[in-house]
Amino acid sequence: MATTNDPLPASPKVSNPSFLAVHPGKRFLYCVNENNIGTVSAFSISPSNGLLSPLNSVSSGGANPAHLSVYRPVGSKTYYVLVANYSGSTIEAIPILSDGSLGTPSDVVTHTDSLGPNKGRQEAPHPHMILADPSGKYIFVNDLGQDRTYIYTLSPDDGNPLRPAGKFAPGPTAHVQAQPGSGPRHFVFHPNGRWFYSLNELLSTVDYYGWNSNTGTLSHRQNISVLPPDFAGISTTAEIKLSPEANVLYASNRGFDSVAALLVNPRNGTLTTFEKSWTWVRGETPRFFTPDPEGDFLYACNQNTDNITIFDIDDNASKPRFTGRFVGAGNPVCMVFV
Repeated sequence: MATTNDPLPASPKVSNPSFLAVHPGKRFLYCVNENNIGTVSAFSISPSNGLLSPLNSVSSGGANPAHLSVYRPVGSKTYYVLVANYSGSTIEAIPILSDGSLGTPSDVVTHTDSLGPNKGRQEAPHPHMILADPSGKYIFVNDLGQDRTYIYTLSPDDGNPLRPAGKFAPGPTAHVQAQPGSGPRHFVFHPNGRWFYSLNELLSTVDYYGWNSNTGTLSHRQNISVLPPDFAGISTTAEIKLSPEANVLYASNRGFDSVAALLVNPRNGTLTTFEKSWTWVRGETPRFFTPDPEGDFLYACNQNTDNITIFDIDDNASKPRFTGRFVGAGNPVCMVFV
């Protein structure tokens, strides 16, 4: 475990690497560079010490990319980096070459059409997260500006001359509409592949849907706040995760600087809060958090106080408990385990 006194090796310099994704083979790391001229950078990971070596960078296909993930379509040999460009109103697919570097983007799609009612935040489409469902057949995109969750497919490299590889197409349900002004941000799938939880940044709520990967359809089942009933200040949400046992759903609040813990009903997936659902993160603006792979600890990245705080979740308790430990880090906004 690193402490504030441990020296940390320097990584290659990139501009505003606001979200990270690791290749399933654990040999490569990718990051978005969240700038007005958006790019995606690729790195190799040393198996001996974890240090990064730059491979290359390519255009993200839009401005201020906010999220990316690594995906291989069903029936395909090629992996892709999928990118959501917040200010560019676009999503992009980039093939990964055999050496882990990024190839020429295979497709860019621009979101258009109706916008949400929040004139300050929903003045344009804002794709905020892009990730495949557990079946691997569909790609989900939350668009904060449109109050929508889009569902796509990506064509595989199966040699079909009528269907070029790496092209987006709408799923059987092109999108579902969230509550006006809610601002869908990030989402998470339950390991059973049938429950989908979407976190709304602007209204600080979670929408729970049933997901049928056979038909490609979502059915709305619940909307629940992640703020205490008596909260009266200004706050927005950021990250959403399930506990390793998938019995607790966590969501971070910025403003009411906390992680909310919601209990997941194992029979039907519905969510409930309890009296002590909220844990102060011991910092400000928890833009990101994640449990470790073993499910022992939860790490909160507090962007405005330059620290990562560590919470104990290893005894299956619903509420994270502060361990008293933290790591100093400049503007932490994302972390991954390899």
